[in-house]
Amino acid sequence: YRLADSYGVPELSMSVKNIPPPYLPLIKQWWPGPLTLIFPATPQVSPILTGYTGSVGIRLTSSIIAREICRASGFPVTATSANISGQKAAANVADIKNAFGDMVDMIIDGGESDVVLGSTVVGIGIEGRPHVIRPGVIEPEFQNEQQVP
Repeated sequence: YRLADSYGVPELSMSVKNIPPPYLPLIKQWWPGPLTLIFPATPQVSPILTGYTGSVGIRLTSSIIAREICRASGFPVTATSANISGQKAAANVADIKNAFGDMVDMIIDGGESDVVLGSTVVGIGIEGRPHVIRPGVIEPEFQNEQQVP
C-alpha cells in the first residue's frame, strides 16, 4: 500500500484486502478528491458497514480539515454527506442547522462548501475493469477521457 501511504492513508490497509491494479491510475489522478472506490473489505470491517457484501467504499476527501480529523484519530472514519437522503447537500453551518436541528451534537465550521454533486462511485466489473456505479462530480470527465471504459 505504498501508494496509499504516500497520500497519508496508511489506514487503508486496515479496511481493504488489496488495491485492484486498475484503480492505481484513478487513485493517482483523483485522490484526494470526489472519487469513491469499492474495495474488497478486510475481515476487520464490520459486515454491518459493508452491508454484508464483503466490500467497502473508500474515498480520500479533498477537505484538509476532514483529513486531519481522520489522521488524528489513527483509524478509518466512516461518514456520510451532510444531508438527509434525497435532500440537497448542506453547504454551510446554517444549512446543517436547518436540516438537522438538534440531532447534531457538534459542527466543525470549515466554511462554505461548493459541493453540488456527490462523489463518483467506481467498482470493478465482472470483466475486471473499473466502471461507474454512481455518477458524480467527475463522471463526465471519466467519459471524456475514457479513464473508465
